[in-house]
Amino acid sequence: TRQACKPGDVMLILNDTTDIDHSSHRTTEGLRPIGNGFGRGFYLHSALMVRARTRRIVGMAGQEVLHRKPRKGKAHSRKIRNSEDRESAVWGRVFDRVGSPPPDVEWVHICDRGADDFEVMNRALYHGCSFVIRAARLHRKVQSSDGRSLSLNELLGELPPCGTRAIQVAANKKNQARTAIVELRYGEVLVPRPKEDTPWLREHGSQEPLRLQVVELREMSPPKGQKAIRWVLYTDRPVNSVDDANCIIEYYEQRPTVEEYHKGIKTGCSVERRQYRTVEALERVTGLLSICAVRLLQMKTAAKETPD
Repeated sequence: TRQACKPGDVMLILNDTTDIDHSSHRTTEGLRPIGNGFGRGFYLHSALMVRARTRRIVGMAGQEVLHRKPRKGKAHSRKIRNSEDRESAVWGRVFDRVGSPPPDVEWVHICDRGADDFEVMNRALYHGCSFVIRAARLHRKVQSSDGRSLSLNELLGELPPCGTRAIQVAANKKNQARTAIVELRYGEVLVPRPKEDTPWLREHGSQEPLRLQVVELREMSPPKGQKAIRWVLYTDRPVNSVDDANCIIEYYEQRPTVEEYHKGIKTGCSVERRQYRTVEALERVTGLLSICAVRLLQMKTAAKETPD
């Protein structure tokens, strides 16, 4: 995958987690809780590399199997939430696995709301990578470019609209597939370092706030019965014009490709139907099928582009 990068390339690294459900394997040793805690299996966090300009799949850039630890008690303490083995830390660990791009190549990590974490953003920058991460906490305290402290939601409310654009909305439990017309806003934001440090931040992080750009898409008049679309995207890349903002949006719009990859490994490669006595054997066959799923997805793309 790394060798496929050539000078001048911009590669998007699409990150996401899926559960590998082996609940039917009652006697398999080593499986941990998944989902609501009643299922058994493990999680697979993947970083799929896609060429930004052509949207062609290059390969798997990094991957990690994650086992959820059984919860103790009803609530997590602040210490647990900031520990190295918290579930959200897998994003940063996979960034470490992916590493730094070759000379004259740009790597841009594309992540959903699970990666809205100060440490995760810093890990991307530590490796010389850029990122586009969807904001999860709109009430988080940030700083405006003129030094005021306010919530991210309040800051977004002060940004003037810069036009409209259409985005494609995939079908899910809350929305039907449709084309949504959304308002576009963008501006600068400073994200302060959290009061509670993680071990990685204590060793590598700066005390200075992260100076980022934020791009918002907001649907003002959704169809009746449909939830309004709202994307709030953090990025370290420059956003000085509507064209720059649209570029960030187009990068994020490619994130569902990694969900197609999940379908490939589950449906195309039947990873959840593999029967082994131990979780270690299931992990190994998952690693093998991960590459097969990439090839299936590449073949699907090739069949559309060059059917002859």
